[in-house]
Amino acid sequence: ANQWVKRGISFIPCLYPYDYPAGNRFDAYLAVYSSDGSVLVSVGGIEMGQGLNTKVTQVVAKEFGIPVSKIKVTASTTLTSPENTTTGGSMGSESCASVSVSFQLAIKS
Repeated sequence: ANQWVKRGISFIPCLYPYDYPAGNRFDAYLAVYSSDGSVLVSVGGIEMGQGLNTKVTQVVAKEFGIPVSKIKVTASTTLTSPENTTTGGSMGSESCASVSVSFQLAIKS
C-alpha cells in the first residue's frame, strides 16, 4: 500500500535492580522416615517452573547418597518456612539447594 518500506530495530534499555539482603532467608524442613529411608523436604522457595523442586531433589539425593525415588519435595507453607525471601531473581532455586547441603553438613557434625 505504501511505496516506502520501513524497517527498523528498536531497543529499550530496562534496569530492574534486585539484590538479596544480608538477612536472606530460605528456611527448610527435612524429615527422614526410618521405616523405608524416604526423605521429605520442604524449602522456602516456590516452584513456578524454574525447576526448584528438581534441583533440591537432586542435591538431597547426592548429599545423602540415596535414590531420587526416595525423596519427596512438598510445597512451602508458613508453618515450615515462615517469612522467606522472594523466589525470584534467578537465585531462589540455588539458595534452596544450598539449604539441602546444609542438612548434610549438620548431620555429619
